[in-house]
Formats: sequence, structure tokens, C-alpha cells
Amino acid sequence: MLAISGLFSATFTLTFAYISDCVDSKQRAPAYGIALATFGLSFTVGPIAGSYIAADFGEQSVFLMALLLVLANVLYIVLKLPETAKLVNVSQISYFTRHYYQHSLHQSRA
Repeated sequence: MLAISGLFSATFTLTFAYISDCVDSKQRAPAYGIALATFGLSFTVGPIAGSYIAADFGEQSVFLMALLLVLANVLYIVLKLPETAKLVNVSQISYFTRHYYQHSLHQSRA
């Protein structure tokens, strides 16, 4: 079960990557702050809401509710969230980055 939950743990990283791609550098710090506040609020409200759900509907309903929220999150990301990756001109990539990826490619083929 932990392995399955690990598949969905990239949401935190995805949020910061998306902010980095979409928000102007001058507004990025407040955007990161809002994202962190949202995550902090969810860690605070989640257990309280879970205890009320468990008391009213049973303990398994908490896991079902979490599953539904995760599935809604994944569906939104896959179906609605626009791609932010820009096509990068190879000449704009730094020497270090090109060397690192070429080295990684050779290592994976070996």
C-alpha cells in the first residue's frame, strides 16, 4: 500500500515546478508561500476532518474519501492542467547540462 501511495507523492514537486514555469520570477516567492500554506493547512485540517468522517461514517470511509480526492487530483492534472514545458533550443542548454545528460544516456545503455 505504501508503494501505491508513493506513486501520487509527486504532487508536491509538481506544484513547485508548475509555479516555476508559470509565475513571473518577481511573484514566485509569494506563489510558493501560498502553495506551502495550502499544504500546511491540509496537514492541519485533514486529520480533524478525517476524525469526523470516521466517527460518522466509519474508519474505511476516510480512506475512500482520500482515494477519491487523489483520483480527482490525478484526473485534473492529466485532463485539464496545461503543459508548461517549453521547447528548448539545444544551443541554449548549458555545457554542464548537455554533458550530464549525455553521460547519463551512455550509462543507461551500458
